[in-house]
Amino acid sequence: MELFPVCLFLLAAFTAASSAGPQESNRYVAAGSETITMELPAGPQVSTDDKLIWKRNGSSVYIKDNKMNNNFTVSLTWALKVPAAELQVVGQVDVYTLEVHDTQGKEKLTMKTILHLLEKVRTPTLTINCTDKDNAVFHCFCNISQRQDLVYEWKLNGTVQSEKTQVFKVPRKLVWKSVSCEVSNKAGKESSAASEAKCIDSSVSAVLYQIYHDFFWYIVGGGGGLVLLLFFITVLCCVRARTRRKNRMQTESEMRLEWTNQTPRQDQQQQREKKKKKKGPQPGGSQPHRCKSSQDANRSRRKDPAATPLASKDHATSAASSANPARPRPSPRPPQSERDGGLGVDHGPPLPKPRKKAGPKTNSRARP
Repeated sequence: MELFPVCLFLLAAFTAASSAGPQESNRYVAAGSETITMELPAGPQVSTDDKLIWKRNGSSVYIKDNKMNNNFTVSLTWALKVPAAELQVVGQVDVYTLEVHDTQGKEKLTMKTILHLLEKVRTPTLTINCTDKDNAVFHCFCNISQRQDLVYEWKLNGTVQSEKTQVFKVPRKLVWKSVSCEVSNKAGKESSAASEAKCIDSSVSAVLYQIYHDFFWYIVGGGGGLVLLLFFITVLCCVRARTRRKNRMQTESEMRLEWTNQTPRQDQQQQREKKKKKKGPQPGGSQPHRCKSSQDANRSRRKDPAATPLASKDHATSAASSANPARPRPSPRPPQSERDGGLGVDHGPPLPKPRKKAGPKTNSRARP
């Protein structure tokens, strides 16, 4: 029971000491940055009658209502603007202190800010290593000297992963579209470009699976287009075949109709020729011209030996020719309808047959 008042006293003393001491904070800025602003903490406002002093590493850089020859300025809220010339050295640490006093000289506010200048983070590069049998190993490299302060963050297909190291392993069986890394320090952060690199397995099944995964929609689209093309070709062929069949049937019907119209005419012509053949030549009608044979000529010469001056010679010639029989007269040509079998096809006149050679002439009168 006696220790309880002592603890309360120590706690109150510690609270009073902490509240009375200056407020301290750390701020990290990338070297080479533009002008930065040291804002005042939230709390009591600075009045126009208060006295305000900004110090850098213990030296005053701004005093209210006093003009100083430097590049430091303040805003309307009394925030200090640090020029870019003071933010160029990597690893530099500066302490900025704000002191506010009232009109009676009593300390009203004290704030201390420690400014750390760090190396600016550059855009990292991403590489992949496929030597591992089961995993694709990605390395995130950032060209910076202060690598001990870097923090890595990985994204797989846009989703943040729990891995926080420079190396990130992705199982080969896992399907991914993109991998990226983000490098940051206390002064800033940069992200790499998303990589779609993959480790290609040399086995046939892995290659086929990779092709199927990468070109699935292309295969589906190409197959659908091919089926559609075959469908249109089939329809076109069917339409053309139907049109040809219709034209052929129409042509056949026209030819059949024409043949039907020609058949009665041919029958009538055949009947007329048969009737003429049965009746024979008409009396007094014109007879076909007949060539006189050699016997008829000899007979006429015998009846009229004085018709020509060469009667004796003709008589001898006729006597010699009488020894040889006259060539038989060719049989008359059958009608057109009988020769063609009733089809009415005209083959033209018959070809002449070769003449037989006559034997040696002998004079019957010369023999005794």
